[in-house]
This record gives sequence, structure tokens and C-alpha cells, in this order.
Amino acid sequence: MDLLYIKKESERNGGFLLFPSLKPVFMTGIVGCFAMLGGMLFSVFGDPAGAIIPFYWLGAVVIGGLALLITIAHECNDKK
Repeated sequence: MDLLYIKKESERNGGFLLFPSLKPVFMTGIVGCFAMLGGMLFSVFGDPAGAIIPFYWLGAVVIGGLALLITIAHECNDKK
């Protein structure tokens, strides 16, 4: 662990993550978790006879897409 700190800046004030190289992993996790949440929320509208899966995928695409757009917009604001 000490080897990571040798090459890093002394402070990362205002940053959420200590290691910026982990940002894509973190952002992928955010989108994935929100996609699963959206799928669970939308699957409530499905028919118990078997129409739950299309509603799950619809919710995953809609909510996951919104999460992706928000993370991309947030990343663009961080670069400015």
C-alpha cells in the first residue's frame, strides 16, 4: 500500500476518490446498480404470468441510461 502513496500527490482536496484510476470502475458500478434498481422498480408493472422480464429490461435500460447520462455529465463538469 505504501508504494501507491509514493507516486501520488500529497493531497487530493475536494476529490471523491483517492486514486483517479479507479473512477471508471466506480462509475460502472453506479450505472450497474441503478440499472438493477430500475429493473426491479419496473418489474412491478409486469404481469405475473410471464411479462415481468421485458419490464425488468425496460427499467434497466431507462434508469441505467439516465444514470449513464448523469455520470457522463458529471465527468464533463469535472474536466472543466
